[in-house]
Amino acid sequence: MLKFNTMSKVNTMNDNALVLAVKSAFPSLGNNVTYNQAANMFLSAGYTSAAGNTYQQGLRLSKYLAVDYSIGHGYYYTFLNGIRIYVWDGNKPKLVGQKLFSCDVWSEEAARREVVKMLENYLRSSCRMLGLGTPTDSQLRQLSETLVGETTRATQLIGCGK
Repeated sequence: MLKFNTMSKVNTMNDNALVLAVKSAFPSLGNNVTYNQAANMFLSAGYTSAAGNTYQQGLRLSKYLAVDYSIGHGYYYTFLNGIRIYVWDGNKPKLVGQKLFSCDVWSEEAARREVVKMLENYLRSSCRMLGLGTPTDSQLRQLSETLVGETTRATQLIGCGK
């Protein structure tokens, strides 16, 4: 279980064109978006409920995808409340998958598996709709895992300014 340190600001997203594009494409993240190295994602400012739980959005992105995580921090656990997957339609994100969760304790591996499954489903239906044939489950899984891995690596490069 990973407890995100929401106070750890490694790289505040303010000064480059990509950052401005991300803020424009995802206004719900707000202006105070920071890269958190421990979580390897950009995190929005959190808000705290009357019950004392903190909620925030986490974002990983590449030139192919944006994966938006809805995260909740309770007293003891960090929870995954939802995942949204976007593909880029020009300069704008296009929502292609969404799943909500209830009381799922954060697991990096479980979140990754879920994103891969969601992306597989999107790619399968896109191939059918576009008349591109039916790729095998293995091909779809391999492509999805490659795209998700690239998104994780690209987020780290962007966040660390490399």
